[in-house]
Amino acid sequence: MADETGEVRSLLMRHRLSIVRDLIGTSLLQVLLKAGVLTVAQEEQLTGEPSLDARCDQLIELIARDGFEKFKQFCYAIESECSQLISDLINDKLSQTEEDSARYDGANISTVVPSNITVLPAMTQGDPEVVASFAVGDVA
Repeated sequence: MADETGEVRSLLMRHRLSIVRDLIGTSLLQVLLKAGVLTVAQEEQLTGEPSLDARCDQLIELIARDGFEKFKQFCYAIESECSQLISDLINDKLSQTEEDSARYDGANISTVVPSNITVLPAMTQGDPEVVASFAVGDVA
Protein backbone atom coordinates (compact mmCIF):
# COMPACT_ATOMS: atom_id res chain seq x y z
CA MET A 1 0.00 0.00 0.00
CA ALA A 2 2.91 2.37 0.68
CA ASP A 3 4.02 2.00 -2.96
CA GLU A 4 0.46 2.74 -4.13
CA THR A 5 0.26 5.83 -1.93
CA GLY A 6 3.55 7.16 -3.25
CA GLU A 7 2.68 6.43 -6.87
CA VAL A 8 -0.74 8.11 -6.63
CA ARG A 9 0.73 11.09 -4.74
CA SER A 10 3.47 11.50 -7.35
CA LEU A 11 0.99 11.31 -10.23
CA LEU A 12 -1.32 13.88 -8.64
CA MET A 13 1.56 16.19 -7.70
CA ARG A 14 2.74 16.24 -11.32
CA HIS A 15 -0.71 17.64 -12.19
CA ARG A 16 -1.04 19.95 -9.21
CA LEU A 17 -1.61 23.05 -11.36
CA SER A 18 -4.51 21.36 -13.16
CA ILE A 19 -6.01 20.36 -9.82
CA VAL A 20 -5.71 23.95 -8.57
CA ARG A 21 -7.34 25.18 -11.80
CA ASP A 22 -10.23 22.75 -11.30
CA LEU A 23 -10.61 23.71 -7.64
CA ILE A 24 -11.17 27.29 -8.86
CA GLY A 25 -13.11 26.73 -12.08
CA THR A 26 -15.33 23.75 -11.30
CA SER A 27 -17.40 22.29 -8.51
CA LEU A 28 -14.72 19.63 -7.94
CA LEU A 29 -15.19 19.31 -4.18
CA GLN A 30 -18.97 19.03 -4.48
CA VAL A 31 -18.58 16.36 -7.18
CA LEU A 32 -16.18 14.38 -4.97
CA LEU A 33 -18.54 14.74 -2.01
CA LYS A 34 -21.58 13.62 -4.02
CA ALA A 35 -19.66 10.63 -5.43
CA GLY A 36 -18.60 9.54 -1.94
CA VAL A 37 -14.90 10.13 -2.60
CA LEU A 38 -14.84 12.69 0.20
CA THR A 39 -16.80 12.74 3.44
CA VAL A 40 -18.61 15.85 4.65
CA ALA A 41 -15.92 16.30 7.31
CA GLN A 42 -13.14 16.08 4.70
CA GLU A 43 -14.93 18.55 2.42
CA GLU A 44 -15.33 20.97 5.35
CA GLN A 45 -11.65 20.49 6.22
CA LEU A 46 -10.67 21.33 2.64
CA THR A 47 -12.89 24.39 2.34
CA GLY A 48 -11.56 25.58 5.71
CA GLU A 49 -7.97 25.64 4.46
CA PRO A 50 -6.70 29.24 4.30
CA SER A 51 -5.22 29.07 0.82
CA LEU A 52 -5.90 27.37 -2.48
CA ASP A 53 -2.43 25.77 -2.36
CA ALA A 54 -3.19 24.26 1.05
CA ARG A 55 -6.54 22.96 -0.24
CA CYS A 56 -4.85 21.33 -3.21
CA ASP A 57 -2.12 19.72 -1.07
CA GLN A 58 -4.71 18.41 1.38
CA LEU A 59 -6.89 17.01 -1.43
CA ILE A 60 -3.89 15.20 -2.94
CA GLU A 61 -3.07 13.68 0.46
CA LEU A 62 -6.68 12.56 1.00
CA ILE A 63 -6.76 10.83 -2.38
CA ALA A 64 -3.24 9.38 -2.19
CA ARG A 65 -3.38 7.92 1.31
CA ASP A 66 -5.89 5.25 0.28
CA GLY A 67 -3.90 4.22 -2.79
CA PHE A 68 -5.27 3.06 -6.11
CA GLU A 69 -8.81 2.36 -4.93
CA LYS A 70 -9.43 5.97 -3.84
CA PHE A 71 -7.64 7.20 -6.97
CA LYS A 72 -10.01 5.14 -9.17
CA GLN A 73 -12.99 6.61 -7.33
CA PHE A 74 -11.49 10.07 -7.83
CA CYS A 75 -11.09 9.42 -11.59
CA TYR A 76 -14.68 8.20 -11.96
CA ALA A 77 -15.98 11.24 -10.06
CA ILE A 78 -14.07 13.85 -12.06
CA GLU A 79 -14.58 12.27 -15.48
CA SER A 80 -17.32 14.64 -16.62
CA GLU A 81 -16.56 17.67 -14.42
CA CYS A 82 -12.81 17.84 -15.02
CA SER A 83 -12.30 16.15 -18.37
CA GLN A 84 -8.94 17.81 -19.08
CA LEU A 85 -7.53 16.68 -15.74
CA ILE A 86 -8.63 13.07 -16.24
CA SER A 87 -7.11 13.09 -19.75
CA ASP A 88 -3.86 14.52 -18.39
CA LEU A 89 -3.72 11.90 -15.62
CA ILE A 90 -4.33 9.02 -18.02
CA ASN A 91 -1.82 10.27 -20.58
CA ASP A 92 0.74 10.79 -17.84
CA LYS A 93 0.20 7.29 -16.49
CA LEU A 94 0.46 5.81 -19.97
CA SER A 95 3.70 7.68 -20.67
CA GLN A 96 5.10 6.55 -17.32
CA THR A 97 4.18 2.98 -18.25
CA GLU A 98 6.12 3.28 -21.48
CA GLU A 99 9.14 4.76 -19.69
CA ASP A 100 9.05 2.11 -16.98
CA SER A 101 8.45 -0.81 -19.35
CA ALA A 102 11.25 -2.80 -17.73
CA ARG A 103 9.33 -2.68 -14.43
CA TYR A 104 5.88 -2.84 -16.02
CA ASP A 105 3.48 -5.37 -14.58
CA GLY A 106 0.58 -5.88 -17.01
CA ALA A 107 -1.94 -5.95 -14.14
CA ASN A 108 -0.67 -2.72 -12.61
CA ILE A 109 -2.13 -0.23 -15.08
CA SER A 110 -5.56 -1.81 -14.97
CA THR A 111 -5.66 -1.12 -11.24
CA VAL A 112 -5.10 2.60 -11.85
CA VAL A 113 -7.07 3.37 -15.01
CA PRO A 114 -10.85 3.35 -14.51
CA SER A 115 -12.65 0.33 -15.98
CA ASN A 116 -14.48 2.39 -18.64
CA ILE A 117 -11.09 3.12 -20.21
CA THR A 118 -9.60 0.24 -22.13
CA VAL A 119 -5.84 0.00 -22.43
CA LEU A 120 -4.79 -1.94 -25.51
CA PRO A 121 -1.30 -2.92 -26.64
CA ALA A 122 -0.60 -1.87 -30.23
CA MET A 123 2.24 -2.32 -32.67
CA THR A 124 3.38 0.52 -34.92
CA GLN A 125 6.33 -0.20 -37.20
CA GLY A 126 7.57 -2.77 -34.72
CA ASP A 127 7.56 -0.41 -31.73
CA PRO A 128 5.13 -1.20 -28.90
CA GLU A 129 2.95 1.60 -27.63
CA VAL A 130 -0.06 1.78 -25.38
CA VAL A 131 -3.34 3.13 -26.70
CA ALA A 132 -6.23 4.12 -24.44
CA SER A 133 -9.73 4.12 -25.78
CA PHE A 134 -12.77 5.40 -23.96
CA ALA A 135 -15.75 3.08 -23.84
CA VAL A 136 -18.95 4.57 -25.19
CA GLY A 137 -21.80 4.85 -22.73
CA ASP A 138 -22.40 5.95 -19.18
CA VAL A 139 -20.41 4.75 -16.23
CA ALA A 140 -22.58 3.00 -13.70
